[in-house]
Amino acid sequence: CENIDGRVVEHRGLLIAGLEGSPRYNDRPRFQYTENEMRAKIAALTPALVLNRARAGRFLDVLIAHAPPYQIHDGADYAHRGFKSFVWLIDHYQPRYFLHGHKHVYDAREQTVTPRGATTVINTYDARVLEI
Repeated sequence: CENIDGRVVEHRGLLIAGLEGSPRYNDRPRFQYTENEMRAKIAALTPALVLNRARAGRFLDVLIAHAPPYQIHDGADYAHRGFKSFVWLIDHYQPRYFLHGHKHVYDAREQTVTPRGATTVINTYDARVLEI
């Protein structure tokens, strides 16, 4: 197991990046970020993503995040809202998959797989097998 928060790694030819955390919703800032703090984490990934594009012809294959993108699988309550900056990341860097958790799904009718442009956003709660 390797911590990929804020990093891009290559594994078996796949370009994978990670972003930990949820939107800040209480006074315990550990693993909670404001929208601006998450934008800064994404900006820190940018050099590696641009290098991927130059070397491999694509920015990223899989982004793994804790929280969902804004208005894609997120919740109405403050603690489960998504990051707007993730929507920007998807639109600009077009990873093949955006995997997230954070939002628990208890109703099988709730949508957990959503396309956005070239990206498939998948809520992996409780568990998910993804064949690439």
